[in-house]
Amino acid sequence: MRWWLAIALVAGCGDDDSGSGMGGPRPVNADELARACVSFAACMPGATLENCLDFVGDVESYVSVYRPYQVQCLDAAGPDCTRALRCVGLSLVTTCTTPGVSCDDSKLVECTASGGIAVECNGGLWHRPGGSCIPTATPRCGFGTCTATGTRMCNGTRVETCWNDTALTVFECGVLGETCVTTASGQVQCGTVDAPTCAGTGCQGDVLIHCDTQQHRIPCPSLFVGGTCVESFGQCGFADECTPGDNACTGDVLSVCAVGKPVTVDCKQLGYASCSVDHCVAL
Repeated sequence: MRWWLAIALVAGCGDDDSGSGMGGPRPVNADELARACVSFAACMPGATLENCLDFVGDVESYVSVYRPYQVQCLDAAGPDCTRALRCVGLSLVTTCTTPGVSCDDSKLVECTASGGIAVECNGGLWHRPGGSCIPTATPRCGFGTCTATGTRMCNGTRVETCWNDTALTVFECGVLGETCVTTASGQVQCGTVDAPTCAGTGCQGDVLIHCDTQQHRIPCPSLFVGGTCVESFGQCGFADECTPGDNACTGDVLSVCAVGKPVTVDCKQLGYASCSVDHCVAL
């Protein structure tokens, strides 16, 4: 889910509120999703197009179909890297005085000797508007501090987690079309009341069945235009017409497998410097 940046591990699990005040979830189409990941891979240090597309179905990934407004923003930003990173609430830090993780107002900053990256806790990535950086022993994005450390509780449709360092984070289960539940084993999580016993993960028509301690049903057309549940790679997608990760350049044109659907991206035409191996190169 978080595949190349260590800062995501300390950012705090889940402050997403994609369905509140941000235009709400809507299905994305293959072309805009491919171009969005092309932009992110060109602009984010360490990112790859393959990994971007592999994780678009996760809520807590840098580019997610659960945040279509960010996908649309990245699509429009193209090779403008400052704008593209701002679409997902990120910015590069060119000069770091102290290596490590710290807070800079509402931003969570990870610094190394060669520079760093800042995450906007107030509405950036999967974090809800109104959040901030909590300067506890392990700085993270959240909503203040708490006293019931090491616990989770339901607050309506939200899962609230009080971390051992007293930081409070909030996850809005409504993003998934679910609510906050306490399972029979006492686990607080997103789910549905009286969910059926889970017999395994797989496809039921256009619905992806996911199992943890209970069954979760994800209607794929609600995330992808013309979407379906693709048995061959066990997730929602557009089709099963290409192999995920099969991305390659022919001259300045990039062939992309966008979650099972072939898409072509003309790097030069969109303003990138060139197409190199399996990605567009920003200017």
